[in-house]
Amino acid sequence: MGVTYHLLLLPLVSAAPSPQWATMAGMFWMLADAALDAATFTGLDRSIAGRIREGLHVCACVWIVATAVSVGNVLLIIGPLFSFALIGRMFVNAYRGSAPSWLLHLDAVLNVVWIVALAYVLR
Repeated sequence: MGVTYHLLLLPLVSAAPSPQWATMAGMFWMLADAALDAATFTGLDRSIAGRIREGLHVCACVWIVATAVSVGNVLLIIGPLFSFALIGRMFVNAYRGSAPSWLLHLDAVLNVVWIVALAYVLR
């Protein structure tokens, strides 16, 4: 499921009006996350994959914020909020050992809102 999800988002990342360097960060995020999902499926320890995934969120935030700044409008609110939640979860995981479930749910909701808003802007 995760592999398919990330690969299906590649056209959205590519179509987003962001600088080339930011698009590269977004593409790397999607492809590396898909590879991590596949590696986990084939036996990679989930805690190792999770730590790598948290680091990949730095690339995600670069793409999200750069795209939000390039497009403006409502994405300028949603993008930084989503990025802040991703980075916030990384720090919480680093210092607490695991993030509370509400933070994971917040990330998931903001992820969907970001994708829908970006797709709406690109229509």
